[in-house]
Amino acid sequence: MNTGLAEARGNIIMRCDADDTYPQGRIARQLEWLELQPHWVAVSGALQMMDAAGCVVARPFALNQTFEPCEISQELLRGELRTSLCTFAIKREALEQVGGFRSYFETAEDLDLAYRLGGVGAVGFVNELCLNYRIHSTSITHTQAAPRRVFFDDTARLFAQQRLTTGADDLMRG
Repeated sequence: MNTGLAEARGNIIMRCDADDTYPQGRIARQLEWLELQPHWVAVSGALQMMDAAGCVVARPFALNQTFEPCEISQELLRGELRTSLCTFAIKREALEQVGGFRSYFETAEDLDLAYRLGGVGAVGFVNELCLNYRIHSTSITHTQAAPRRVFFDDTARLFAQQRLTTGADDLMRG
């Protein structure tokens, strides 16, 4: 992931895993939101989950309901993520400030990065569809041993809590 970040040339960075897709118009809408809210270092949005055939199986947020755009930085600082990092449009300078992905994380590197973004500046959430997340039996997330995945998810949250209370986490302290 960090190699990809180093090679990226744009001022706004978005991640899309190989098995997921963006809905039409997502990039333009998120660029507009970042122009309308210049103090946001990133904007995120809703996602829907699809099966291997592309049929929608779940929508964690009710896209037909009206939610005002809001800032979720405090949630991130507490180790709470209401969506996927793949819904984020992130300003390059914010990614540089957090130092990109941390190699310690074999998985949950996306959670760790999202939580750390909350400490860099305002992160917005807009209830607009930004990602079609595909659930299938061969995805890295679903083929990984559950205890290992849970360990890294929990560790990312623990580190967020440590940063919130002490200003640094165990990884930062070596």
